Amino acid sequence: GKIGLTVIPIVPLPDGNGTMGRFILFRECLKSNLIPLIIEVKYRTKYIEGLEEYRETGRVGVLLGLFEEEQKKYLEKVAYFSAKMSGEYVW
Repeated sequence: GKIGLTVIPIVPLPDGNGTMGRFILFRECLKSNLIPLIIEVKYRTKYIEGLEEYRETGRVGVLLGLFEEEQKKYLEKVAYFSAKMSGEYVW
């Protein structure tokens, strides 16, 4: 997570920082054997708020809360599609 927080401000793409930061975050989760997450567009404001909190205070509370919620959603999606592929999912 801190890699993404430190790289985002230096990526020289004015409209690509968020995309690049989220990609780095996803990749680092996989490399670290953590549950990956995908931050949905509707949580953009909270994501930016968390980045600002980190830059201004060094605290990561907002981001950690968001990341935990997004990891739960990712796991739910994986479980849904895994079950669907194996034919075990029941509505």
